[in-house]
Amino acid sequence: LASAAARAAESDRSDAMFFDPLAHRLATGQGRTYGDGMSWILTPRTVIGDRLLREQYHHHGVRQAVIVGAGMDARAYRLGLTDMHFFEVDQAAIFDVKENLLCDIPLDS
Repeated sequence: LASAAARAAESDRSDAMFFDPLAHRLATGQGRTYGDGMSWILTPRTVIGDRLLREQYHHHGVRQAVIVGAGMDARAYRLGLTDMHFFEVDQAAIFDVKENLLCDIPLDS
């Protein structure tokens, strides 16, 4: 939840380094109460991870990504890498929550 809250906080900035339209939904109220203060470290991590995935996709033909400890990550939804197959690995309890939050969102959004 903290990562999603940090992405939501960054997405709200007028000079945001990225925009995550699903971050508020994934952060939930609980995440926003303790995650906003994590932006200082999670924003650069998100920017670097996004850049790496895009470079590998566009310049090296990579079409699969495994996200270990995926939590409330939304890259499969927000990066627009239409031929990329994302495999998210985390605890079942995480997916029980995440899947309910995203069940009405198409992957090509």
